[in-house]
Amino acid sequence: QAYEKSAFDNAIEMATNAIKQAPTDGNAYLLRAKCRYEVGAYQDALGDLAVAAVFLRNNYEVSFNKGLNYWRLGDSPNAVQQLTLAIQAQSDFADA
Repeated sequence: QAYEKSAFDNAIEMATNAIKQAPTDGNAYLLRAKCRYEVGAYQDALGDLAVAAVFLRNNYEVSFNKGLNYWRLGDSPNAVQQLTLAIQAQSDFADA
């Protein structure tokens, strides 16, 4: 478990460096958000996802990951809203 946390911490650092180099790269924010989710930094992940949403409009992964983070924070209404948006943005995603 310590190895996994270290790997995610390293990935967060790498994504942060990528963001510094290309601050409009929504995928870098999305990647960092996914890593922050894995280490339990849900609020920080939501912050990254808010920025990612600006650059990756109508991206189901952004909405899906927002939903996961809201769920972990115990915010069921926002979780359901974001997961619904993810399904609407990627209709075949609902089949998964």
